[in-house]
Amino acid sequence: GAEPNFGFTDITESDMLGLTSFHFIPWPFSDPPAPKFDKELYNLFAGDRRLVPFSGNPGDYAPVFGSGSFALGKGTTERVSCAMMGAYENVANLNSGGDPYILIEKKRIVQLIYESDYRFAKAPVTPTLEATASDGKVVLTWDRAAELFTSEPLLAGENDFEGYKLYKSTDRSFSDALRVRDAFGNPSGKVPVFQCDINNEYYGFTDFGLVQGESFFLGHNTGLQHYYIDEDVQNGRTYYYALVAYDRGIRGLDANIAPAENVSSILVDEDENIVRVSKNVQIVTPHQLPTDYVSPNIEVETPNGEIKGSGTVNFTVFNDLSLVPGNEYKLSFLVDTIFVYPSFPDLSLRSRNVGYRVTNETDGTVIFEESEESYSGDNMLFNNQDKVYYLNPNITSEPFDGIMFSMIDSGSYDPEYDSLKSGWVGDGFSPIQINVKENAYKLFPWVYDIVFGNDIQSGTSATDISKIRRVEGIDNFDQNLLLPNATLNMYVENKLFPDTDTTKLDLIGYDANNNGQFELLHDDVIVGYSKMNNDEMTWIINLFNFNFRNAVSESELPATGQVYRVDGKRPFLATDEFLIKVLEPDEISKEEAEDLDKVKVVPNPYIVTNTMEPSVRNVYLNQRRRIMFTHVPAKCNIKIFTISGYFIDEITVDNEPSNGIVHWDLLTKDDLEIAPGIYIYYLKSKGTGNVKTGKFAVIK
Repeated sequence: GAEPNFGFTDITESDMLGLTSFHFIPWPFSDPPAPKFDKELYNLFAGDRRLVPFSGNPGDYAPVFGSGSFALGKGTTERVSCAMMGAYENVANLNSGGDPYILIEKKRIVQLIYESDYRFAKAPVTPTLEATASDGKVVLTWDRAAELFTSEPLLAGENDFEGYKLYKSTDRSFSDALRVRDAFGNPSGKVPVFQCDINNEYYGFTDFGLVQGESFFLGHNTGLQHYYIDEDVQNGRTYYYALVAYDRGIRGLDANIAPAENVSSILVDEDENIVRVSKNVQIVTPHQLPTDYVSPNIEVETPNGEIKGSGTVNFTVFNDLSLVPGNEYKLSFLVDTIFVYPSFPDLSLRSRNVGYRVTNETDGTVIFEESEESYSGDNMLFNNQDKVYYLNPNITSEPFDGIMFSMIDSGSYDPEYDSLKSGWVGDGFSPIQINVKENAYKLFPWVYDIVFGNDIQSGTSATDISKIRRVEGIDNFDQNLLLPNATLNMYVENKLFPDTDTTKLDLIGYDANNNGQFELLHDDVIVGYSKMNNDEMTWIINLFNFNFRNAVSESELPATGQVYRVDGKRPFLATDEFLIKVLEPDEISKEEAEDLDKVKVVPNPYIVTNTMEPSVRNVYLNQRRRIMFTHVPAKCNIKIFTISGYFIDEITVDNEPSNGIVHWDLLTKDDLEIAPGIYIYYLKSKGTGNVKTGKFAVIK
């Protein structure tokens, strides 16, 4: 009979222990003892069972509270709950006997949570942030975990994810970003350098769940994005980034709940060395590239031959430092087939693109896909008439391992004839009139070339038109005027299906002037497909027809070899695939690229300090001084001497192939501070053996 949400003890039962002791202990601890003395503290909790209210001056205190004592039997579990609330209050009001309004409001919310069986409003699932530092920029990318796996307990498990905010700072406390103030003037939030959100009915500032008068900004309905390029950075300086996912908040419960966002954390040890960061935090230092750095490049192939979908697909290097040499990727399309013509199942297709997929062919994994279920920005569109999603004809993909692709002007939704893509190929021109049957072209939306010439006979069509016994589907044409035996001196071929029995189309002359013979200047040519059915050659479908009745004389008719192309927009097929290969630069290129004249010392001269040096909050620690060598080879040694030639220190550089900087801490090999003066460095490349020497000055 226990309730489902919280153990076996109901929160309303009277046998709960509650709070039995509470003390505020000044810091640093003197009396009572420090927390490391377990026995003494236990005696404080259990022996001095009093709730001691705070009295004293503002300062640093440790709240120590207890609930007990109680027996803890072997194999049993007891749950302990507590709420700690803190708030910026108007101190002057409190000193004059006023009520702590904000603290009381927070207590009310906590009480609501307590009485709701601890069903907290939860922030979305924390995303994972990745960062790549480069020359003068930082490239950040993140996953979609928050969008896919968020579940809000107070909304019966509904996914209430709304968007992302990206915070940036030059110190780990994010003081650069802490610029939002509440209604009382207290610091209450950070300003993001980037924000994106779902394009839906939730946007702008909230008018509920205000926190000390402060509203939450839900975004501008920008659509989601999973990358950001920060070019407002300085090489050698360390930057801190935190990406948070946020929800849309909850309106209408006993207490309206403001939108919630993820927490980011950076843990340091007593020497202020970073020992752990949360997965939505990245700490990076932009840097110059090594002097011997050669970027990998990409090569694109179409393994299944010519791409039949229309539009232009371009692949670009989004971030060359993220490229993985040797990897291969495949771009394929998710296709919704609407109809296939039964007589030509391998040639006809009416379809629409409903997404795409990128796979890593090296290990067979799906990197990501965009479809109705998950997509970025406006890469997917919704058709209200058919109630379906389809791929935007113009998209920019999310980056994958340093690569992006764009698609321009595709026929993603439905095939259609395009007069702008059709016309004479080359310099020739004749006044052709062409009539494309739209419904037929939707089923056979390919590229057709009409090739003219005096030596081309009608027998070059796909079938022997002279054997046709039944003609159907010849729209708006008098069948008594058809000339299946006419010599037409031309042929029409399907350019996207070469070397098949359907490459060439069927042609029928039409005696428009009813004089019993075919004349290109006065008559029509009907283009389509025929098929043998029950020992009869039957005309199946009429794709288009054309004539030259606008020509003044035969001199304006097309010459031998002239080509007119009929083309349109069509979705990509399931067989349309792009293979992207990442090629590793050869060692000779790296050796030829090495130029040690680019090596520099920054700053030079060094005067007291510089912005590359991280801040130190502990007053008992010294400032961590450093200078930077730029454009150094990824593998090299640097020796430092005084101007008189006395050896000071040696730096062994073993960087990643893309990192061309190294810092020196201005300490000797014996960890002593160096004296001001002029110093000489000697750099030797491990790869080529090339040497560079130079000078720098230190002023204190």
